[in-house]
Amino acid sequence: MNHLYCSLCRKKYGLKEILFRCPKCNEPLEVVCELPKTNKDDLTRRRENSLWRYKDFFPLKGKIKKISLNEGGTPLIKSFNLGRKIGLRSLYLKNEILNPTGSFKDRGTSIGISWALHLGFDKVGTVSTGNMAVSVGAYAARAGIKSFILVSVGIPKNKLGHISTFNPLILEVEGDYGQLYYESLKIGKKKGIYFINSDNPFRVEGQKTVAFEICEKFSFDVPDFVFIPVSAGGNFFAIYKGFKEFYNLGFIPKIPELIGVQAEGCSPIANAFKKGKKSIERVKNSQTIAHAIANPFPPSGNRVLRIARENKGKIVSVSDKEILNAQKLLSKYEGIFCQPASATSIASVIKLKKEGYLKGGEVIVSILTGNGLNDPSVFEYYKPNLKKANLNELDSLLN
Repeated sequence: MNHLYCSLCRKKYGLKEILFRCPKCNEPLEVVCELPKTNKDDLTRRRENSLWRYKDFFPLKGKIKKISLNEGGTPLIKSFNLGRKIGLRSLYLKNEILNPTGSFKDRGTSIGISWALHLGFDKVGTVSTGNMAVSVGAYAARAGIKSFILVSVGIPKNKLGHISTFNPLILEVEGDYGQLYYESLKIGKKKGIYFINSDNPFRVEGQKTVAFEICEKFSFDVPDFVFIPVSAGGNFFAIYKGFKEFYNLGFIPKIPELIGVQAEGCSPIANAFKKGKKSIERVKNSQTIAHAIANPFPPSGNRVLRIARENKGKIVSVSDKEILNAQKLLSKYEGIFCQPASATSIASVIKLKKEGYLKGGEVIVSILTGNGLNDPSVFEYYKPNLKKANLNELDSLLN
């Protein structure tokens, strides 16, 4: 029977209950569904190149209005140039930049808003200062419903402008950004707004398809490592859930080692992992170039810790210098411009190779979560190789 489930206290709740966290222990809930009676050959025959090709893996049964912008189906690219420079034989880039609004968030938003409509909601919201705000605004517009975006004070004007293009109501809220997540759940219940935050159980259902696509691209012989930027923790759990479902069906021989990555300036999960703690502690005065993953108190932080330890994974952190270097290397050697938050995954690959944790022969997938154009403030760190010329100087200068 399909239901919502708390992986900590193991309490079950009805699938259609408007719950996002366990009322008993306050941990995030997950969707538990009966896995479809299908096989690998059936999957490979499917022609739809979007995440909806996995619709029988979702809890959306019956008459569902599918809200989609053709998200998913992003490429898995072999990194020849950068991989060779790092000293890795098999480095792959899962390019989530090519989702409709430029980030992996579209996967979860598609399923989340489809589910919200199924429950009868005509208003949706999210807490975000970037990718998720843009995604929820876009998909709410597609669905023809109103969206409410809660952002923290001081959000850069370029981000505010991007979010505004979809005409949501934006509330710039003073106070602790980490606490804003919890306040949104209370407000949503009171005002009839379905909040599609980072670890909403139905967002996870969409985002787990990243793992499904990786498995298919490798002909169900999975990589050794998958590197994932981590903020609230919902995407890390989603990718783990996707691999676990395929493993339980017998489609894949193992679950890859998952490496969660945070920025040193805001790394509550990595700090707790390094210290051997069971729960995270709030980071005070966080400061990092990777704004998109700067969450001082991640709502799924404890769940990420449990998954990493139970499955021999690892949570690491990288400095702003390492992040910016990785972003530049991706652009220079692979022609991919990603956000600093996305570049953390490559920065950690480089770091773990230097430290000897990676030997060079492993099969590695790095998840690139968002488009660099979604965070143009980073351009201040780039100096153009620029020379001025008039027409009669062109020939000599190009020599």
